Amino acid sequence: MKSIDLANRQTEESVVNFKDKYKLKFILPKIAGSSERESLEDLYEVLNACIKDNKINSVKDFRIFMEFFEAILDYHSTFKSQKQDN
Repeated sequence: MKSIDLANRQTEESVVNFKDKYKLKFILPKIAGSSERESLEDLYEVLNACIKDNKINSVKDFRIFMEFFEAILDYHSTFKSQKQDN
């Protein structure tokens, strides 16, 4: 995700067919193949709903998706550290 973001850092938000857009499809197999597969089923379903059917069409759409994705990662990181503290 970060490589797509960096490749499009200087790109206008309205641009469609942005650089490395094809890499979005790789996130789903990575989650599906994770060792924590059972605990990531819900995440897979949410991200699949975001990515499928070319819902991310422009750089602006991708940036919104990145904010959402980063929020999920931050939540997971916080939740995991709180769980370890208990």
